[in-house]
Amino acid sequence: GVKFDGTLQGGVLEVREAGIDRIAGADLHLFGRASGLGARPTIDLHLIGRAPDPAALFALAGVDLPAALKELSFDGRVNGGLDKLAFEAELDADGGKLQAKGEAIGLDRQPRIQATVALRHPSHARVAQLLGLPAAGDLGPVSLDLAWGANGRNSIKAALDLGPASLDLDGTLDGFGGASPAGSFTLTATHPDLAALL
Repeated sequence: GVKFDGTLQGGVLEVREAGIDRIAGADLHLFGRASGLGARPTIDLHLIGRAPDPAALFALAGVDLPAALKELSFDGRVNGGLDKLAFEAELDADGGKLQAKGEAIGLDRQPRIQATVALRHPSHARVAQLLGLPAAGDLGPVSLDLAWGANGRNSIKAALDLGPASLDLDGTLDGFGGASPAGSFTLTATHPDLAALL
């Protein structure tokens, strides 16, 4: 069912708890406050959720997920206003973990985002299975780290570790989302036994 416990007074919305329980077995709960409504809003919100059968939950919205995907849990926070909005989220699913953290700056002017994303999973073969990709054996753990917009620039850094192999990307991307984006990148790949790949 659906529940809400909160108040709206003097342009401040206090949410003691808003939630959805037992929708396709999933629970979703929101806590926090929003102020300055109608002027310059600021928010401080915390969202947590758990879905023992993610495929069944997303099917309600017409989204297909792999039926093999196991229990999913989410914990996210967002805090700030239009000048600077900080966010942090963690998603756990099928033995893996996805974490994101960053800031959206100048949402009322020229938006800029600084963010980091980290993905960890103990099995390359399992990740490939969930993505519907072929996997000849299991190369071991998967580790992916992304960083965007560090030091106020349109910089991109990425590091992928797949078993014994690694791939690193470093560069900048300007005009993203425009008609003529331009970028400059350096890509480095390493493996302890190149002959085994050939």
